[in-house]
Amino acid sequence: TWAEYFPNFIFVFFGNLVGGMLFVALPYFISYNKKLSSYQEKTEMKNKSLSA
Repeated sequence: TWAEYFPNFIFVFFGNLVGGMLFVALPYFISYNKKLSSYQEKTEMKNKSLSA
């Protein structure tokens, strides 16, 4: 029934939200952060060599 559906839907929604953050968004964030710091290091080294 609808009375049983909506309380269950709330828990499913928040479970999917947390699961999506942990298993999808977090790995993307971690991998992008590593690539970004590596790119920044290369850019800084390039700028130092150009200014010297």
